Amino acid sequence: MTHKLHVISEKENPVYIRKEITGFIEGEKTPSFKEVEELIADKYKTSEGDIKINFIKGKFGSNKSAINVFVYKSAAQKKKFDVTTRKQRDADNKVKIEGRKSAAAEKKKAAAPKTDGGEQ
Repeated sequence: MTHKLHVISEKENPVYIRKEITGFIEGEKTPSFKEVEELIADKYKTSEGDIKINFIKGKFGSNKSAINVFVYKSAAQKKKFDVTTRKQRDADNKVKIEGRKSAAAEKKKAAAPKTDGGEQ
């Protein structure tokens, strides 16, 4: 399936070191975030890690989907200026805590003394 990208406005933001792009994509269905990343990366000759998609909005019965995208100069700049939601931070912290708990449990299991079945 092919999607066609149309840029309505492209603004260079020197404060955040990024391009702010507004436009729409024509296609048979609303594109996924991955498809939009690929289209933007091809058009602006950047990696998909440097792209932040704010929204993709499709209207019922239309073959056009509105998009708002930020293209950063590097992944480091994206990480520095990109805002994460509380929900994302909580999910990341939960994964870290679970990893620590499982590592501690494995360490405790390895340090436990081994006993033989029935020798006295």
